[in-house]
Amino acid sequence: MNNFNETKFYKWIDNFWYHYKWIVLIVALFATIIIVSTVQIFTREVGDIYVLYAGPKVVSLQESLYIEKTFEKIDEIDHNGDGEINAIVRTLTIMSPEDISESNDAHEEEVGAANEGYIINEQMLGAQMSGAMQTFNQEIFGGDSVICLLSPYTYKIVHDSNGFLPLADVLGYTPEGAYDECAVYLKDTDFGSLEGLSSLGDDTLFCIRRMSTMSFMKGHKKTEALYNYQLDKFKTALTYTKAE
Repeated sequence: MNNFNETKFYKWIDNFWYHYKWIVLIVALFATIIIVSTVQIFTREVGDIYVLYAGPKVVSLQESLYIEKTFEKIDEIDHNGDGEINAIVRTLTIMSPEDISESNDAHEEEVGAANEGYIINEQMLGAQMSGAMQTFNQEIFGGDSVICLLSPYTYKIVHDSNGFLPLADVLGYTPEGAYDECAVYLKDTDFGSLEGLSSLGDDTLFCIRRMSTMSFMKGHKKTEALYNYQLDKFKTALTYTKAE
């Protein structure tokens, strides 16, 4: 009797899966997306200033903390009114094909001709770069980061899509010696000489992206207010003058 019931049950499962498997899979996919999004919302760190670094340098935790402190001390204006100015720096190590080639050449000079182990490491590096680039695109398209510290390679990806705000829209003019209409070399600013920032590469570009087209998903007014706050911070950083 038990065997008969089990057989009927398995047949029912098999029949149900045959007819409704795509509905089950789609529902499961949306349920997973909702769960992951909810976890991210309730566990992510909330800040006043969001800064993104994407370039070939591996930024240490200590350097990230220094950069955060530097941005927090630009002025004393607090966005969310909690009595603290909290900057969050997100760092991504992304190497251009030229960076990778130079790294490979340097490695070959150090250890000799490429061997099997070296090839595996090169493949792993490529996989890491692919993952970092995916995260970069997601952050630029719909992430919180607004103020950007980028290599020319990662900068071009966004600039080609008209993703940056022109400096003239921030300052009313384009600074002399600017990299282009949307960026300046960080090293050419007094702000770039401050703790943490001075450790970044000489070709690091300082820029600000346009407000995300995905702002409606987070609440347009709230996102616009935070964006304008960071825009003011960016302007303050650009015009910062180091005390003599």
